[in-house]
Amino acid sequence: MSSEFFRDYVQSDDPELINFLNQLTQENLQLFTNDFKKAQEDGNIRSDLKVEFIMYVMNHLVEMTHDDALLNMYEEPQDLVMEITNFLFYGILTRDKHT
Repeated sequence: MSSEFFRDYVQSDDPELINFLNQLTQENLQLFTNDFKKAQEDGNIRSDLKVEFIMYVMNHLVEMTHDDALLNMYEEPQDLVMEITNFLFYGILTRDKHT
């Protein structure tokens, strides 16, 4: 994904594109919610963490991709996306390499 495409995507004012992206976003949010609930059932995500909280945080992390100051910290938009993904799943603490 090029920087130009990413900026066009997040800053588009085309109503048809916005409607399509909103519909796709809602469908994906439901898939994520279902996946997180399944991961909790399987013991892969803390059971004491509300899935709704995870989704709330994810939505705000996605909103951060609209911030030019943040985007400019990365050479490519996908670098920011990976940083956000890693932050969401691994936080800021180092992981024990022996487990």
